[in-house]
Amino acid sequence: MKNLGRISSTVLALSFLASTATYAGSCYSHGEKSAAALMEDAKDLFKSADMNNDDSLSKMEHNKAGLDKYGVAFDAFDIDKNNKISWDEYATIFRKHHGEKGSDA
Repeated sequence: MKNLGRISSTVLALSFLASTATYAGSCYSHGEKSAAALMEDAKDLFKSADMNNDDSLSKMEHNKAGLDKYGVAFDAFDIDKNNKISWDEYATIFRKHHGEKGSDA
């Protein structure tokens, strides 16, 4: 079983994605983490949520990981609307909301 505790803490760290207002107010509230460290956390979360290891998240995997209840809306990440979130889609939206600088800004 994947480390659900790590998922929960990482999801909480990424909950700024809930809305533009939330993101704007909390984007740099991740302590001293750099953009690279935040992206590594995002990658770990993605891998943990990918229960069948197919390098994408289905809506079921997304919901089972609890991402929906933290404001990480499935539809917002499913850019190509194929009912799966690829790592590229996930990373694209993460960077859009987080920028390239993390707390280094």
